[in-house]
Amino acid sequence: MFTFPHIAWPHLPFTLTTFLATWGAILSSVTLGWNLLRDLRDKAKLNISANVRAIITRIDGARLAVKPELLDDEDDSTLHVVISFANVGRRPLRLKSFGGLYLQPVNGKRGFVISARDLPITLAEAEAHDEYTDFVPPFTNDNLKELFVTDSFGREWKLSGKQLRQFRSDCKQYASRLNEHGTKPAS
Repeated sequence: MFTFPHIAWPHLPFTLTTFLATWGAILSSVTLGWNLLRDLRDKAKLNISANVRAIITRIDGARLAVKPELLDDEDDSTLHVVISFANVGRRPLRLKSFGGLYLQPVNGKRGFVISARDLPITLAEAEAHDEYTDFVPPFTNDNLKELFVTDSFGREWKLSGKQLRQFRSDCKQYASRLNEHGTKPAS
């Protein structure tokens, strides 16, 4: 029987069989951990953001979303809510609709659906899409509790709490500017 001269466990001689069994147990544990990590990460994940922007059209016909502060006073652009979706996961994701919930029910309804221009859409890995809608209530009257997009499996991807607070703050700011300066809301 072969033994390692300087290595011995207390009460058990360290033989080649013991070494190979230990090596196999360690290697299989690492492999199991790696496969679990890979499988948990191998799914769709969506980043969502929302901003108040003015939509302008370039000379070549392309549309751009810019901060309203960057516009001239004589520019007659209207304000819109631009919602951006980015698939940062490893699987394609099909987005079906987006909407939100009210803080206080309106006409007995707790939520609303936003009419999307290009939904449903499938986002591949590392692909992004922007949707925009008019800057109208519930955005202008500070009655927004939640904003989300729904995928084909029925999962709701929500705007984070921090992003929602910033978005509501921006909505308040631009709604007050509409009243003060006469900037046109989207029609």
